[in-house]
Amino acid sequence: MFVKNSFIFAICLSLLVILASCSGLNLLNASSSRGVGILKPGDQNRVFGVYPGKPDQCGMVTIKVIGKGVYPLTAVSKQQALYLAERSAEADAYRKLSEKVYGVYVQAYTKVNNGILDNDAIQTQVETWLRGTETTKALISEDKLSEVHMQVKVFVSPGDILYTYFKDQCNNCQSANVYFTGSTCPSSGPQAANTLAQ
Repeated sequence: MFVKNSFIFAICLSLLVILASCSGLNLLNASSSRGVGILKPGDQNRVFGVYPGKPDQCGMVTIKVIGKGVYPLTAVSKQQALYLAERSAEADAYRKLSEKVYGVYVQAYTKVNNGILDNDAIQTQVETWLRGTETTKALISEDKLSEVHMQVKVFVSPGDILYTYFKDQCNNCQSANVYFTGSTCPSSGPQAANTLAQ
């Protein structure tokens, strides 16, 4: 009898968990049941773009961002607040660099009912590895806002596909792209792009 009751309880608990997970679906996932399919992100290496700046003699472009963070109200001391605000700004800068270099995956759902906007949801996501970043400046303003200036050098191929620059050694066109090529920096052009893509 005890085993039977335990078995029934386990089944009821499983059904409860399934119902709870279904009710927790966000709006973007629910939109597919309304006839709007969710697009899957394409191959990031096929997403082209125009990037600011001109490549140097090694085909490198420097991308710069400013990350921002605020003092947490729960900090136990001024020193901790300063540290946490700077870490927050640093994380924001990493995210912005990732978005600029690799692009952003955007999910959006808009519903209009009788000419009136009924529902609008937008979700952005970026996930990637980022190497060779450099923090050039860290500032703390009087209004408790932290700023971190960060940059990264990337290689631009003729097709505008970006490759992360591993280390700043571009003097005399000697690159640390040994991570990709096992050799020194090739001259810019199709041959260089093909070498780095291997």
